[in-house]
Amino acid sequence: MAGREPVSEELRVEVPASAAGRKALGLIGDALPDVATFALKALFEQSLVERDGHPCGPGQTLQGGEVLSAEWDYLPRIEPRRLKGCEVLWSGAEVLVIDKPSGVSSDPERERAEPRLLAAVLHHLRQGDAELRRPRLVHRLDKPTSGALLVALSYEAAKELSRQLAEHEVTKTYLALVHGSPREESGVIEEAIDTSRKRKVRLDLEGKPALTRWEVAERFRGYALLRAWPETGRTHQIRVHLAHIGCPLIGDALYGSGEPLLLSKLKPGYRAGKRAERPLIERTALHAAALRFRDPSSGEEVSVESPVPKDFTVALKQLRKHASS
Repeated sequence: MAGREPVSEELRVEVPASAAGRKALGLIGDALPDVATFALKALFEQSLVERDGHPCGPGQTLQGGEVLSAEWDYLPRIEPRRLKGCEVLWSGAEVLVIDKPSGVSSDPERERAEPRLLAAVLHHLRQGDAELRRPRLVHRLDKPTSGALLVALSYEAAKELSRQLAEHEVTKTYLALVHGSPREESGVIEEAIDTSRKRKVRLDLEGKPALTRWEVAERFRGYALLRAWPETGRTHQIRVHLAHIGCPLIGDALYGSGEPLLLSKLKPGYRAGKRAERPLIERTALHAAALRFRDPSSGEEVSVESPVPKDFTVALKQLRKHASS
C-alpha cells in the first residue's frame, strides 16, 4: 500500500490451503475477533484491505496461499465485559451454549444496538488461557426471549452447527405462557410464513415452510403453559403459530393483544395501591428452555437446559396459586 501515510495498526494474514472457498471478510474477522462485523465491512468499503497487493472486496472467494493485508488509523473494538444473567451453560472445544437474558439483542447489527451479548462471550473467553477466538451466534432469539443460545468459536463449528439446524438435527425446546388454552393436549402447526416484511411476519401459503410441535405443560383459568418445538427457524415462528391457534403469548402486542398478566386479574380483591400495577411478567413470555445438538468436535450428543428465569417463576407461582384449573 505504497504512498500512504504511516498508520497506527496493520494486519497481515497468510491464507492457508484449508481456507480455500472462504470469503475474505471471514478471514479478516478471524484475525480480529473483537471487531464487530460492521467495522470489518468498513475496512473493505474504505479500500483498506488488499489481496496480494490488490484491492479486495469482502465477498471475494479465497483460493489458499494468498496474503490479505490491511491498514487503518482507528478500528472500534468490542470491549469484553460481564453481562448480568448471561452465564455459560455448556462449554466445548469449539462451542458454547450461553444463557441469554431477556432484553438483550442477539442481532445487534441489524438492530443497531450495542453488542452486549458478544461482549459477554468475549469476557468469558478472556478468563481462560486459550487464544481469543471470534464468537459466531449460530441462531437467534428475539430480544425479549430468554434462554439457551448456541455460539460457535470457529468457522468450521459454525458451518457444522448450521448444517445440523438446516437438516433439523438440533432440537430446541421452548416454554410459552399464553392467553387461552388449547382444546387438545398436543398438536402440530404447519403453516407457511412470509418473512419478507421488516417487523411483522404473517402466515402465507406462498411463504416459507414452517412447522411447530407443541404440547400443554400446565393449564390455568384463561391461560396455559405450553412446550413448543420449532422444526424450522422462521422469524417469530412460535409467536405467529401460537397466535394462529388462538393462544398468543402473554405480553405479545405484535401478534396478540399485548394484554399483560396482572395479579389483580388473578386474585379477587387485590388492589395495587396508588401506583400503576406492574405486570407479573413484563415481556413476551417465551423462554428457550433446552437445546440438543451434536458437538462438532467430539461427535457426541449434547443436551443443555436453561433454568426457568425469575419472571417466569413469579408468573407461574401466581397462576398456580390463584388460577388453577
